[in-house]
Amino acid sequence: MNGRTKVILIGVVVAAMVGIAAVLTGIGDTSNAHPSAHSMTLEAAKQEARQNAAAIVATLPVAPQLDPPDGTDSGGACSQGLQDQVTGQYDSSLNFRLRGVPADRNQDVFAAVRAFAGQHGFKPFGSSSGFESFKDNNGFTISVETSFDPSHTLTLGSSTPCVWPNGTQPRG
Repeated sequence: MNGRTKVILIGVVVAAMVGIAAVLTGIGDTSNAHPSAHSMTLEAAKQEARQNAAAIVATLPVAPQLDPPDGTDSGGACSQGLQDQVTGQYDSSLNFRLRGVPADRNQDVFAAVRAFAGQHGFKPFGSSSGFESFKDNNGFTISVETSFDPSHTLTLGSSTPCVWPNGTQPRG
């Protein structure tokens, strides 16, 4: 076997191993579909996201004022694949500014969100400076983020997985 053939063979083996790992870990699955997406409506998913946010707020060491009270919904149509093909499913992403939290208490709020996540089956999903997110086994996510302006206002996020609007995949 010459050097070029060895390199090609190694490349094929590595690609196969990456593919198997992706299948086993779910990497590359951009559908974000809730396991019971066949029965959960978008409105029911939004209600669960609102309940997650309310439960988190109830555990915070300071009592913030939610702005807006019902959250800002930046969800929409779900897509998948490299061509962003629309799936017919939708998600909801609610965001609440936590007004009235002194900046020196922000780390206490982050700690409370981490504690809530751990106690309710949410696993770390992403983090960066001033941002942490968590995801549960059903595809719901929660997050907390600090603004980078001088106010250092916190935003609490609570998002749904992609679900069929009426709870079932349309036939067709």
